[in-house]
Amino acid sequence: MKIEIVRYAVGALLCGLAALPATAGERVATRLENGVLFQLVPSDKILRMEKPAFVSRALADGFMGEFEPVIGIASGDQAKAYPVWMLEGYSVINDALGRRPIVVTWSPFSFSSCVYERVVDGDSLEFLDSGELWKDALVMIDRGTGSRWSPLEGRALDGEMQGKHLKVVASTYTKWGKWVDLYTNSVCMTKLGRDMVRSDFTDYYDRTQQLGPANSPNPDSRLAGKELICGFLVGGKPIAVPLYALDLNKQFELEVDGYPLEVEFDQLSETAVVYSRVLGLDTLSLVRLDFTKGESYLRRQDDASTWLTFSGKGLSGTLADRSLEQIPSTLCFWFVWANHYPLTRIWEVPGSKPLE
Repeated sequence: MKIEIVRYAVGALLCGLAALPATAGERVATRLENGVLFQLVPSDKILRMEKPAFVSRALADGFMGEFEPVIGIASGDQAKAYPVWMLEGYSVINDALGRRPIVVTWSPFSFSSCVYERVVDGDSLEFLDSGELWKDALVMIDRGTGSRWSPLEGRALDGEMQGKHLKVVASTYTKWGKWVDLYTNSVCMTKLGRDMVRSDFTDYYDRTQQLGPANSPNPDSRLAGKELICGFLVGGKPIAVPLYALDLNKQFELEVDGYPLEVEFDQLSETAVVYSRVLGLDTLSLVRLDFTKGESYLRRQDDASTWLTFSGKGLSGTLADRSLEQIPSTLCFWFVWANHYPLTRIWEVPGSKPLE
């Protein structure tokens, strides 16, 4: 693969980001495919977590705030929460969900999380944070071959694994209090004694005009660069729903090339989930019912079957034993998503207003 070398003067690029060391002089970047591969952190400065440890909800309540963000995953009777502020330091976590080896990722500069099965051609891979950004999003490498992977796209960018894809696992960005309301038996990854009261990237998130560490251009002016979107793929085609479109329209149906979908949003916990409205041979029409104390249900109009809004778990009615299928999605800054998925279709809701 031909690599074009380019250089950036980045002496003050990361000023104010407490999570990262000060930089000076020049860094070397390479052009990989149609994007710049930027070495942000030297490999010997990257934090590694070889084996994550978890504690019960009762213990986690001692160090987790109700509104602290987590990445949650669940399967069957097992549920796990990964504190986002911990993931800012350990961006790539090799773990397992039941018997499935998984990798959990968090990319602060793109505000995106992705979870995958880490099995390729029958072999379990172990991933590491490369310390690089590609199109302003995290890059990870697998220990076995050193191939680079894009978590946002779920594929190997170079090396022996080039062209291979990982199987995505549905996950949810939400807040700790919301997650344990949905999954009372959830365990939580420990913080290793670190006392965290806010994100290390708060200043970066507040600077709405700064796109990535090197002030990248917004590749698509349909949305502001740092507009948060809920991004997902349907039939291989990328879709983005701006969160501002969900603030006043917390539930809506859409159909993408014949795929009937349902999008649900909770503003307080910034929780966005996408479901297929197909269940067995039926296409569902759902009504959302919100109650006090944050309880929320989806009810089928035909036979009054109900599901929990943000887990899709069946509760009552003739379909109570069937859960809704969650479509994998991620929150992400628009400028990063648009760079990775330039053919994205944006779904708006009439009357919604974008970032000022």
